[in-house]
Amino acid sequence: MIPIAPSIYAHISPVFEWFAAMYRVVNHEMLTPSVPNAAAFASKDIDRFVKEARQAIGAEGLKDLQLFFNPESSMGIYLLKDFYIKGLLHDIQAAIHELEHLPAKDLLNAFLRCVKWEDTDVIDEHSEWDALSLLSHIKQSTLSEEEQWKVFYFAHDEEGTKRKFLAIVTQFYETVYAAFSMPFETIHEQTVQQLRHVFEEERAHNLNALLGLDLDEKMNMELETIFIPSYFFHTSSMLLLNDKQMLCILGANRQAYLQAKRNQSQQISDIFKLLADEKRIKIIQLLNQAPRYGYELAKEIELTNSTVSHHVNALSQAGLVKATRHENRVMYQVQPEQIERLLEELSSLLLPHSRFGH
Repeated sequence: MIPIAPSIYAHISPVFEWFAAMYRVVNHEMLTPSVPNAAAFASKDIDRFVKEARQAIGAEGLKDLQLFFNPESSMGIYLLKDFYIKGLLHDIQAAIHELEHLPAKDLLNAFLRCVKWEDTDVIDEHSEWDALSLLSHIKQSTLSEEEQWKVFYFAHDEEGTKRKFLAIVTQFYETVYAAFSMPFETIHEQTVQQLRHVFEEERAHNLNALLGLDLDEKMNMELETIFIPSYFFHTSSMLLLNDKQMLCILGANRQAYLQAKRNQSQQISDIFKLLADEKRIKIIQLLNQAPRYGYELAKEIELTNSTVSHHVNALSQAGLVKATRHENRVMYQVQPEQIERLLEELSSLLLPHSRFGH
């Protein structure tokens, strides 16, 4: 492990990246940032990889992959916890060999441990169950009905589930992942260096910020935290918990993405502070009716020319008003597209799934 800060480490793992690639192919659209400046964080290489991967495995292959990497249960990703415990981090062929020789019931147990059960003792390393006894517990889980029936089907045919999973992940590795050329190790090492810089400061706040979660104090401060850098998670992250550790899959571009969002939040906050003055709101309302010279605004709002000039200059610097000089006079006109962009950005910050403007 690579030390980052007290009780915080990083692991560079091609096995994790291989599974992250499968998760990306299934959930690419969901993992793509949906903020106004998302284009700045788009990756043409990842877009191309996803397109070519979907073509290579075909519609049926993608459907099979979705069985195990559906974001609601993410069973395939949660299997990485077991790989970590068994030390299967650095060699994909060794991980495939482990899967080939893993008893089907053990593999299914690993899948089922990622489900949120009402009865926490339903699935553990020593539990005994069959498909029918599991069915009543599945109904008490947080899974959707479709996912519940999928889990029941898996439990009903353990050997078939293992064969299908092994076939799809092996095919993906041989036909897609192994052929994709990308300097993963360099990207991972750069992410580790960025983590060292992040955790020079207060741990709890930065850990929550990186994961987009609000972990309780005990979990945040006491559990050992291991970051697994991932090229394919890009701007996203995922937390995999076990009894002693938090495994955090961290997209290589997540820190830059979060910093840009913080900058965006600050810019929007500054603009809304600017608009807290009712005189400036009135100026925008008047300019929405028609462009005006400064002295016309001063007369309608009953302010001095210098005060109006102060207000419109502030609005102009924020990009909400445009100033055009005509000889010795300045005409102002509103910039509606900038106001619309501001409202869209505010909406995206406060309502992540906003449909503003649609």
